[in-house]
Amino acid sequence: MDLVDADASSFPYRFYRSASPDSLGQVGSSAVLPGGLFVFQLTGLSGQDYLVQTSTDLKNWVDLRTVTPSGGTTFVTNTITAQYPTRFFRLRSSQ
Repeated sequence: MDLVDADASSFPYRFYRSASPDSLGQVGSSAVLPGGLFVFQLTGLSGQDYLVQTSTDLKNWVDLRTVTPSGGTTFVTNTITAQYPTRFFRLRSSQ
């Protein structure tokens, strides 16, 4: 892996982190179910904890829940409300 940081000389310190692609979760298919439920599939390492976060503006993120896929796949369900007409979701590995 080659890393090029063209702005590195502008900062006294820079920190980098790498992660194995195998430890990263992936959001799969999604659907809106009757009753106002939004569901999406999460695929990741079996037994690995993943933190699901949500945001309304892509700047401020709130922890929603921690999920642990068994067999590598799980589904995350969230209620659609008028309070949050637009929501974004992301995953973070807890390790």
